[in-house]
Amino acid sequence: MTFGKVKIYGSFALMWAVLLYIDAGRLLFPVWCCAALHELGHWIPLRLLGGRVECWELSAGGLCIRMASGGELSYPAEIFCTLAGPLASFLCALCFGGSNGIIAWSGICVVQGAFNLLPASGLDGGRILSLALQWAGAANARSITRAATVVTALALAAAGAFLFVRSGYNPVALLMGGWAGISVIGRHEDD
Repeated sequence: MTFGKVKIYGSFALMWAVLLYIDAGRLLFPVWCCAALHELGHWIPLRLLGGRVECWELSAGGLCIRMASGGELSYPAEIFCTLAGPLASFLCALCFGGSNGIIAWSGICVVQGAFNLLPASGLDGGRILSLALQWAGAANARSITRAATVVTALALAAAGAFLFVRSGYNPVALLMGGWAGISVIGRHEDD
């Protein structure tokens, strides 16, 4: 379903239904607010540097900005815009950390910023890796980014399995590790 520049995938509705059902800690709203602030961190420098947003996507993988392709930005500018999202997350974490009542938001922002810096395609860290390799003239930038994606996905799945066993076979850790691993591999992005 598309509304202007906003694309909403069916997986988004399914994810919301599942998360609303299992969200005993009432964290869904703060998670989405922190995700929106993260994406705003990308959008502001992108607009200031003359880039364009092709669309905003809502899917099971989360909220995402797709930048218009067309070589509008230099490699350093695009790296900066990509890095600005995690930086916005960390800045928000600092701001929320000093506020009573919303300290949990600080942790959510840190986790989102750190997760997005992982070197995997579809995440900010993978995009930065790919752009830096292309800027350096590496002919095999895509291959290196794909290899980093697979290693990252396997590490996330292994971490979920470890936490599953460590937590006394609590399936939430296994599901989260598996979801993180699959979402990293499932996010296809042109490098």
